[in-house]
Amino acid sequence: MWPDVRYEPGMLRVVAYDAEGRAVAEKEVHTAGEPYRLEAVADTFALRAGTDDLCYIRVRMLDAEGNLVPDADHLVRFAVNGAGAFRAAANGDPTCTDPFQEPQMHLFSGELTAIVATTGAAGSFTFTAEADGVLPATVGRTVDEGPITSVDRLQAEGRPAIRLSAGIITVESATPCRVAVYATDGRCVARGRGNRVDVRHLPAGIYVVHAANARGTVHLKAALTR
Repeated sequence: MWPDVRYEPGMLRVVAYDAEGRAVAEKEVHTAGEPYRLEAVADTFALRAGTDDLCYIRVRMLDAEGNLVPDADHLVRFAVNGAGAFRAAANGDPTCTDPFQEPQMHLFSGELTAIVATTGAAGSFTFTAEADGVLPATVGRTVDEGPITSVDRLQAEGRPAIRLSAGIITVESATPCRVAVYATDGRCVARGRGNRVDVRHLPAGIYVVHAANARGTVHLKAALTR
């Protein structure tokens, strides 16, 4: 696309312009140095005890300047302390044979995702990622009390109870109910009135289901797979 651009170490900046020639977006990438440290960033959805809520943690290999090292393939080991438990990890490499459920995973293109589940206890947990020859990364999350621990209790309180099976969201509610499904960037991607929403058309990913009736609102974090 840009035949006059030569490859050499340094910085590359791309600027996008609108029809009037005004710069509307730009992106910089920098040549990475040697692997120096791991970075761990957790999602910011609320976590509740006793609900099997999941926290998705992005782990990346960075150089000393904070640039992603795209060819890093280190074996990263995980440890979770506190009100959380390691659940799984994945790196997007279709050729990788690392077991998902083991607390270690190789990086692919310098990145991977680890998943921590809440337990029955409220409080907080600390997630640590480490690999040979580089500085480790640690991130912590707070786990709130879980006031709603079962569908039976939801129904007893009159609040909607959400179930997800085979790409169909079913809401049990004794009164009229509104249901909405949101992507992680806040966009509403599905909506319904009644007790059923078909989400089979949505791509694989993480979504948040909101169900509300006259007695209250319930949220469910759901992972759709294909």
